[in-house]
Amino acid sequence: MIINSSGECVCKPTYFLIDGICSKCADRCNTCSCSSPSSCSECIVNASLTPSNALTPSILYCQCNNGFYYDPANSKCSPCHSSCGKCSGSLSSDCTACSSTTILVNKQCVCKKGYYADSNAAGKCKLCDKTCATCSGPLATNCTSCSLYAKLSSSKTCDCDEGTYRNPSLPSQCLSCHNDCKSCIDGA
Repeated sequence: MIINSSGECVCKPTYFLIDGICSKCADRCNTCSCSSPSSCSECIVNASLTPSNALTPSILYCQCNNGFYYDPANSKCSPCHSSCGKCSGSLSSDCTACSSTTILVNKQCVCKKGYYADSNAAGKCKLCDKTCATCSGPLATNCTSCSLYAKLSSSKTCDCDEGTYRNPSLPSQCLSCHNDCKSCIDGA
């Protein structure tokens, strides 16, 4: 117990008073009531009140916000690894959901096809050059694979095969020239 500014004995945060004894509130609760200690009235930092279910919407519990996980050793919501949208721990291998530019593979968020991991912004994926299918950086010379009818050159650019041309509306794609043409610019 602690003494508040009015000189009253009160329980410290995350505890409630019942029969003169301070008892622990449910995990992630900053405050709760003795009438329902498992229902939170206020959450710890980086957590939000959520109804327990549709049948008992008046019973609220605290859930860590997106980008945070509950760390029972420290009784707090700690940040996920920067590559995770949601997680169960602090490591990059603890991801349970990812951002819009990444996909979950074996509990890790990896860049989607057409994106690369930006070394200047940990856990962030940026769009590849429009001529690349996959890449290692933002430039046309950072391609690691190409779309159909394109080949990866020794300079790491995607060049259209002979008899194809670059699709002006989708530059990563090469389209076939007219049957009578060995090479072309716009299909003709």
